[in-house]
Amino acid sequence: MKSPVFLVAGLIALGLCGTGSAVSGATIYPCKDHLGFSNTTLLIVTTVKPVSGMTWSFPEAPSVVAQRILTDLNANTAAIVFKEANGVVPNLFFNVTVSETNSGTQQDSAYVVVTGLALPGTLFNEGSGPAPFIGWRDAVDHLSTNMLSWFYNGWHGSHPCRLPDGSLRKSWP
Repeated sequence: MKSPVFLVAGLIALGLCGTGSAVSGATIYPCKDHLGFSNTTLLIVTTVKPVSGMTWSFPEAPSVVAQRILTDLNANTAAIVFKEANGVVPNLFFNVTVSETNSGTQQDSAYVVVTGLALPGTLFNEGSGPAPFIGWRDAVDHLSTNMLSWFYNGWHGSHPCRLPDGSLRKSWP
């Protein structure tokens, strides 16, 4: 008879405390809120690849896309200078994926995962947007514009993260 009482009490306690499944077994890093940049130079490494299952039609494509992103990012209004890290440790890594669909209307898109700043994990992810672009240049230009919003405005660490008081922040703010 005591066993059902303990079972019910255990279930109530579990319901009140939560299962913690979203964070159990994972390393919870401190919350990192990063302010936007201005009047600074950021050293970058850009890696460009086609979406899974596709290949480049010319071998220079990754360099051309990386150069376009660099040019787009340097046309900013916050005096942020993006430079390729040449023989020095980079601040940021851009891992860009470019996709093209040709079933019917051509639809190109680009996606980036940004890491670095000596912080663990992903700083932010961004895409070219929901519009179907009919050329890789438009997709990459929109991706760069969307990335600049992050560099202007800053970002918040991935969730969950641990606040200074030890509690968990599961969303922002």
